[in-house]
Parts: sequence; structure tokens; C-alpha cells
Amino acid sequence: MNLSATQYNMFFSFYFIPNIVLPLFTGYFADLFGRKLGLLICSAVLVVGHFFFALGISNHSFAMSVIGRLIYGIGADSYQTIALECLSFWNLEFLSMSMAIHSAAEGLGSGLNNFLLPQLYAITQNLPLGFWIGFVFAILCLLTAVLFGLIESCASNSQALVLNHELPKLSGMFKFPLLFWLLTFQVCFFCGNTNSFSAIMGGMVQIRFGFNVQEAGVLIVIFAHNE
Repeated sequence: MNLSATQYNMFFSFYFIPNIVLPLFTGYFADLFGRKLGLLICSAVLVVGHFFFALGISNHSFAMSVIGRLIYGIGADSYQTIALECLSFWNLEFLSMSMAIHSAAEGLGSGLNNFLLPQLYAITQNLPLGFWIGFVFAILCLLTAVLFGLIESCASNSQALVLNHELPKLSGMFKFPLLFWLLTFQVCFFCGNTNSFSAIMGGMVQIRFGFNVQEAGVLIVIFAHNE
């Protein structure tokens, strides 16, 4: 799209603009309307936002791409807040281990994205393809949110899917309820979708330091997720 440095940075700025204040109200929203509805709405906003972003990239429309990033940003951090609230509700006895696995899923989704998409671009030379793959991940994120809501609604009471108290063991992760693993897969899909644009747009790294697209992707995997 022949973006200038200012235009490129606007993708980040418009993503973070709504997240300056929106997460402050996310917890209240989830408590007022429920975790299931909050997770579903945020996931749907992610799908809509990434659709317009990918469509803008495909049509070389900077304005549409920025609008897509703005919409995406509205749902992104709010989604993460509600997902962590769901995680803590269903895994109180193993919260530390649950959050560790949750964090590992984030790294897996982001790392695979940043490593594989540059390889795909090197083979196909098709820039929009990577963004549409990110859109597929956004849809998977939405579908797992729907499935999470259905299963939680079917639970007879709030303790039906919670583990019995015992000392934490590594093998205990295999006893985690299905809702936990749905949240884990969902955050993996979410991070794969979120970073589908940063992996491809690593061109700035290539231009500044002279790396090829594969090397830039590997560097992003090593450095970008140690924040």
C-alpha cells in the first residue's frame, strides 16, 4: 500500500485510542449483562473490525483499514479483560496454573502467526492473504465464544464445572473443565488474529535493518512477545 511511517503508526494509534478509557467500563459491563454476553459481543466486534481492515488492505483503502483497526480496538482489550474474568471464575483452585496456560496460548497464537505468515507471504507474494487468514482466526474466536456461552448456560450451577480443591499438580491441567480449554483455544485464536497484521507489516524492520521477510518474522517472534 506504500504507507508512510505516519500512516503505518496510525494503525497502532487507532487500535489503542478506544482502549484508553474503554477497559475501565468493561468489568462493569460484564457484571451488569453477564460474562457470556460480554465475551460474545467483544468477539463479534473483533470479527467486524478485522473484516473491514482486511477489506481495506485488499482494496488499497487506507481509510477503510484505519476504521477497521478502530472497530477492532474497541473489542480487543475488552475481550481480554472479560476472558480473564471467565478464567478466574471457573478455575479458582488452580488459578495460577490456569493463567500460565492461558498466557502460553497467547504466545503460541502470536508466535506461530509471526513465524508462519512471513513464510506464506514469501511463497505467495500475496499481502492481503495473511490478513484474511487473520479474519478466519477471528471467526474461530467468535465460534468458541458462542460454544463457551452454550456450555456455561447448560451448567446446573456455578460449581458444576469447578475442580475439587487439592494441591496443584502439573498433571492437574488434564482435569481442567472444558470451559477452561475453550477459553484457552479462544485466546490462541484471538492472538493469532490480532498479530496477523504485525507479522506481515514487519517490512519496517526489513527496510531499516536489511532483513528479509522470513528473518523479520523470526525477530518479531523472539522480541515482540517479551514485553
